[in-house]
Amino acid sequence: MKDTEQEILIALLSKIQSGDLTVFDEFFALTKKALFYSVVAILRDEDSSEDIMQEAYIRFLENVKTLDSNKNPLGYLLRIGRNLAIDYQRKKQKESYLEEYDNTEAYGAVDAEVDDDFERVQARMRELLRPEEYEIVILHVINELSHKEIAKIMKKPLGTVTWTYRNAIKKLEKGLSEYAQD
Repeated sequence: MKDTEQEILIALLSKIQSGDLTVFDEFFALTKKALFYSVVAILRDEDSSEDIMQEAYIRFLENVKTLDSNKNPLGYLLRIGRNLAIDYQRKKQKESYLEEYDNTEAYGAVDAEVDDDFERVQARMRELLRPEEYEIVILHVINELSHKEIAKIMKKPLGTVTWTYRNAIKKLEKGLSEYAQD
């Protein structure tokens, strides 16, 4: 994330902490993309990700007074979103384990071709990468977070994040070469 955006987020946080919620729309506009991609990287479902985003913003606002007003609030927001997504995923896995049959029509599963290039590449990325690798790539490339910020959010050593990112990029270079030819 660029320094000027961080400064803007810190200033908006200060206003929100003082009770001025009129600036929340601007805060939301600056953070929604980063939060969405970090949550969808875990859940791999856009609808559920939007629900988790709403919950993350609610929790953020509930705890906004406890935040350090001199630090970038995006990291805190992304951590909330990530934790909520992981909790949601765990609950979902328990539910699917309890279901004894698979009725794809009941769940609306459709084998529709994805016509948007970005969605096709993103789907291919999900096939090529482990969920952790995918999340790190999305956080670094789309959300423009540094490896250090990602390590803090994911509670992993910096070296592990850097190593995982490099390996993921190698896999993507090899696996996405067919898209580069188009």
